[in-house]
Amino acid sequence: MMLALLILTTQDDTGERFYKFRKDTAWTFTVKDDGKEGKLVMAVLEEKDGKTFVSSKEYKDPNSADPSKSSTLAWFVEDGHFAWGSQRGDSVKTLWHIYKLGSKKGDSWKALGNEGVVNHLGIEEVTVPAGT
Repeated sequence: MMLALLILTTQDDTGERFYKFRKDTAWTFTVKDDGKEGKLVMAVLEEKDGKTFVSSKEYKDPNSADPSKSSTLAWFVEDGHFAWGSQRGDSVKTLWHIYKLGSKKGDSWKALGNEGVVNHLGIEEVTVPAGT
């Protein structure tokens, strides 16, 4: 019975909840670099071939219209992991495996290849004001 429950639980975890967002969905973050405040703006560009492509623009001056750094990221599922990658031409290079699908608190996995380990620290419920 426990095995059947475990299988059913992990089957529901497709990872889509982490990276499937509508085009133009955007997030703005305040960042600090050497004590100076800047911002990071990420926006969904498109979904293609099972990947969500996201523009990432960093601004050293939060009031500037010109980003100091710009790149295109890809969010996707690879080998049972939710992964982040960097778009390079027509290909995507996996940067790291952020989350192992079906994992639970205490589980760990290799971030990518032999570089680093990711530890699942558990899930925490949070409440945010509407519209934030």
